[in-house]
Amino acid sequence: MKPQLNNKTIVFTFTLGGSNRTFVRTGNTGRRMSLIHAVLRASDKKYMDIVKTLSGDKPRDKPRKDDIYTNDIIELLARKNGELEIEYKTQLCDYITQFRSHISKGGQSKYSMLINDNDNTIEAYKLIFEMMDLGKLFDLVHCIGDGGKERSFADYRKSIVPILSKAYKKELSKVTATEFSQQRKNYYIDKYEALIREATKVIESRFLYCHNNIVINALSELYGINIYFIDSGNRFPYINEPHSLKKKRKSVIILKIEDDSEEGSRYETIGVVDEKISPSLQKTTVETTVETTEKTTVETTEKTTEETTEKTTEETTEKTTVKRLFDYNDEIIKRIYTVLFYPTKLKKNYPDINAEA
Repeated sequence: MKPQLNNKTIVFTFTLGGSNRTFVRTGNTGRRMSLIHAVLRASDKKYMDIVKTLSGDKPRDKPRKDDIYTNDIIELLARKNGELEIEYKTQLCDYITQFRSHISKGGQSKYSMLINDNDNTIEAYKLIFEMMDLGKLFDLVHCIGDGGKERSFADYRKSIVPILSKAYKKELSKVTATEFSQQRKNYYIDKYEALIREATKVIESRFLYCHNNIVINALSELYGINIYFIDSGNRFPYINEPHSLKKKRKSVIILKIEDDSEEGSRYETIGVVDEKISPSLQKTTVETTVETTEKTTVETTEKTTEETTEKTTEETTEKTTVKRLFDYNDEIIKRIYTVLFYPTKLKKNYPDINAEA
């Protein structure tokens, strides 16, 4: 299954949803924050007001408004849930520890962005770690900004490289010119800063922007929603963390599409075409619906002996209302809940579902 471009909505063949409803999936930003974008698309009106003015996934020099807003949400999550920042710091330290262990064994491929199969680089990092007190480094990682004026999580993330670099330069200043020339020192400083930058990049992709319980639970509490995930391979739900699901809360459904690229998995928002909403009711449900008048690509699947093919159809001429925020008693939520927690009742309650997954 191929990810869709940002804002592009196509019909989603969803056996679990039943035969009498039309489900769709909508592409979100193709960059590392696609999971958070996918949740906001279903639950945040201000975000959707921004997204309606944007399209595509083309690279750009300046941050887009939806990315800026998403970073604001991350900041809000960090303020409301201190565990998020603590875990970020912990994972940052773990990454540096694992890198040091990998270097000591002469490893290369796992950290190709830093090493590039260069023996000189490996030896440089070995020397850097010999001169580095990891205990002091990790203490600094955990206390940056503490004791001074109030700072944001975003400020903390921006200050990591310069502050840690300053500390390392202080250590290098103790080395005499006869041991290392200034040119050599600059070389080690560049390597050290590259390590810290890569560590923060990896942790943001791996922790802040991907499928993990701390971020998911924080989003659930912020918006008062349950978040369900669908595997694009079998199109069936899989569990994130049962404790994050609460009774009688509205729900969003997120499709996870595996991607082998550097950006990792992509996440799309699943919705249902609601043809019964009247014009008067649409005004009161603006937070849960999005009207699309652009070209709608319809995805269908045909089983062949070799592959599954996708076809597209014509442009729609009338407004279609897509609901992406589901009531707790919506039929699709009941079905998903049954699959996850009462699978033995699936065949009896929903005989139309192919439960081979």
